[in-house]
Parts: sequence; C-alpha cells; structure tokens
Amino acid sequence: MSTLRLSSTVSATGASAPAKIVLVAFDLLYLNGYDLRKLPLIERKALLKKLTAETDVQFSESFEVDGREMYQRACKVGLEGVVSKVRDNHYASGRSRDWAKKACAQRETLPIAGYALGSVRCRCQEAID
Repeated sequence: MSTLRLSSTVSATGASAPAKIVLVAFDLLYLNGYDLRKLPLIERKALLKKLTAETDVQFSESFEVDGREMYQRACKVGLEGVVSKVRDNHYASGRSRDWAKKACAQRETLPIAGYALGSVRCRCQEAID
C-alpha cells in the first residue's frame, strides 16, 4: 500500500513549478501472487525495503520511539502526521486497536493505492516461504 504525495515548488519569481508526485510505500500485502497479510509487519516492511531499494519509490521507515515525541517531530518538520502500528502483528483490514493515525494539520486526503511494478519479480521467495 502506498500514499501519493502531491507537491509543487515555487520559484524565486513566484511562479509555480509543475507538481511532483511522490509514491511513498509503507506496507506490502501481496508479492508475486503471495498473500503476505499473515506475516508480521516487520517482515513485510523488510521485503518492501528490498523491493524499493534503488527505485524512485520512497520507502516509509519505521521508528521505535515514543509516540508523542515522534508526532511532535513529524509536525515540526512539516509532515502530514504519523501512523503507529504494532510491529509484530499481521495485517487486518479495517480499523483496529493495533494501529492509530494522528494528523498534524488538516490537509487534503489522497486515496491509498495499490501499485504493480509490471514484470519485475522479487527474488525474496525464501522470505515468503
């Protein structure tokens, strides 16, 4: 699953540059026909990190810090907010007590999208089996 972040820059003359779309990947639910939802989050993210290495896809890192501290830091640097998840849990659809989202400021919401890398196949089979 990924978030599309739309941003634009303003030049010294005040003219807006074309918008840039950044794909931020934060979880991996399926890979090469395999359902990964039963794997713990930490394992899914390890696979995702391998897949996004040396690509234009931005991998969303995880941090093991106090939630309030992380939230304050995220807001201070202008991020949208934070999502906290239990690292050893499997993926469960819908709302649950295993994750929480806290926004820094009211912003436009963009849809979460699935993304397929065409014919690229991961050589991570041993991690799935």
